[in-house]
Amino acid sequence: MQLKKVLAVVMSLCMVAGAVSYGAPVISQALAAQAAEAEEECCFFDETTGVFTLRGEVDDLAVKRLSEKNWNKVSVKSVIAEEGTVLPKDCSKLFSGFVYCESIDLSKADTSNVENMQGMFELCYDLKDLDISGFNTKKVENMSGMFLSCNKLSSLDLSGFDTGKVTEMQGMFAYCNGLTYLDVSSFDTSNVTKMNGMFDSCYILNELTLGEKYPLIPDTACLPKGNGWVNTKVPATIISGDRAYAVIENNGRNTYVQYTNNKPTCPTKIRVEYSEKYHQVRFKWNKVEGADRYGIAVYLAGKWRIQTQDITDNVYTSPKNLLPGKTYKVAIAARVNGSWDTKSAIRNAVTITIK
Repeated sequence: MQLKKVLAVVMSLCMVAGAVSYGAPVISQALAAQAAEAEEECCFFDETTGVFTLRGEVDDLAVKRLSEKNWNKVSVKSVIAEEGTVLPKDCSKLFSGFVYCESIDLSKADTSNVENMQGMFELCYDLKDLDISGFNTKKVENMSGMFLSCNKLSSLDLSGFDTGKVTEMQGMFAYCNGLTYLDVSSFDTSNVTKMNGMFDSCYILNELTLGEKYPLIPDTACLPKGNGWVNTKVPATIISGDRAYAVIENNGRNTYVQYTNNKPTCPTKIRVEYSEKYHQVRFKWNKVEGADRYGIAVYLAGKWRIQTQDITDNVYTSPKNLLPGKTYKVAIAARVNGSWDTKSAIRNAVTITIK
């Protein structure tokens, strides 16, 4: 009985104070309102369009809240920063795991006070467009894993990057499987102590520009060697060493590319002479450097059929009395270092009609 009286008194006090509600509890409503205000203070997400907008001054706690929420990681399609957006000192993992985000435009964001960009865009698997052209990185000390596994990025504009204070770059571009060209000529690596795995698994990266303050890419940076790297100023000389990964010693501003042997591996200038008298054809072609044999193939009944592959000169005469008016497709291949480049030969095949 006493308990009932106590409860009645408490309820009456709550009703006087206006704390009783038949909807959501007032405390829950207050917390929800505070949470909404905290989010709207520096960001806004449009669930309909998938656009995530940054605005105003973003503090460290907001960064953590943004990076830890699952709803935006799954739903965000693009990120933009409004004019006046100021990013915090710690931007580590800010957009980490935004797996379906296709574009991020931070060109209007103020990053002048940022000190940590570790993993800032890591695991953004679908990211194709990234505008960070306005980044001020003078105070940044950590860029490790910054673009880790951004698989669909084909290029990056890092021309404005000042990396004079950066000490960590390990894994910075690791697993950027779509990256073909990279200009890091603005990079100053004089204070970098960790560069391991910086280019790990960048298998289709085939052009790299370094500046005077980037004197060395060590083998620990795991830059895939491929066919070897050459300085475009001396394209015939491979300079990437004999280790498992490329080692590039740089002096000044230079562009390095993957070595390619541009010498033809099959005849490309095929001349045809017809004999109406004997109904036969003579082929002449340019000699292929290093070739010790040539072969002739004719396309018959839906297949390429080898006619001969023991030709030692750059001329071949067909048998006599071929059927006049008959059309053939003919490929001429060369054997270089024991290998026949049949694909190139077929690409350069000629079509003839017997006279």
